[in-house]
Amino acid sequence: MQLAQFLDPESIRVGVAANGKRALLQQLSGVAAQRLGLPSSEVHNCIAAREKLGSTGFGGGVAIPHGKLEGLASLYALVARLAEPIDYRAIDGQPVDIVVMLLSPPDAGAEHLKALAAVSRVLRNPATLEKLRGARSRDAFAAVLMGADERDAASRLDFAIAGTTFHAAGAAHGTLYFKMLDDAAFYAANSLVSDRFLLTTAFNLHFTKPMVEGSARAEGRWISGRRRVFVAEARIVDASGEECARGTGTFLRSHIALSSLPGYVRDGG
Repeated sequence: MQLAQFLDPESIRVGVAANGKRALLQQLSGVAAQRLGLPSSEVHNCIAAREKLGSTGFGGGVAIPHGKLEGLASLYALVARLAEPIDYRAIDGQPVDIVVMLLSPPDAGAEHLKALAAVSRVLRNPATLEKLRGARSRDAFAAVLMGADERDAASRLDFAIAGTTFHAAGAAHGTLYFKMLDDAAFYAANSLVSDRFLLTTAFNLHFTKPMVEGSARAEGRWISGRRRVFVAEARIVDASGEECARGTGTFLRSHIALSSLPGYVRDGG
């Protein structure tokens, strides 16, 4: 899961002033409530109930207050950078200056955990945190955050090449190149989509080296597109690290629900 799937860009705040943890959570609850059309007290009570179980300050000056809220139809998150760090009783004892508030529907068990993991993955990167703290405007802050999120839209497939896939000249058949490049690019693009299956509409590939028997890896990376059409690229490298092929694919969001397909059913579904 990627941040772009649940983060509300309009709720990004920088330079937030707060006298302490309680005041901060009340302030952010108000922002979330206004965006969601829900009572501020309900949002705050939801977040405060989770904080009573233990601090959501997970270290490095970052906190992820979160909870499950009745009346919410989908995942929602806001991000705030504080004007001055505050004592949040984080697990490492450091004051907090970057906060992501995450709210989920009561039945979004697996999706809630995936969203928490997506936030943690991006904000555990020291270089990303340094850039976020150095951003001079809301737009710059958002660009750093979403840029870090997009770099995580990637895939890696390790596979073995057997002699049974060879053509008459003693190297892997071209269909194997296409299959692995298409899969790697597809998974990178589909990592940005949580509800629909993507269909390959075009794929261009370039062969650079024959693949012989042994291990290899296909690496995919999302390039552009977020709504209906996605573009992703992929490459294959062999056991020595040399590139064997690369390609670029275009993928279209279909009407096929991921939840209807084997291997894509949500936990408990």
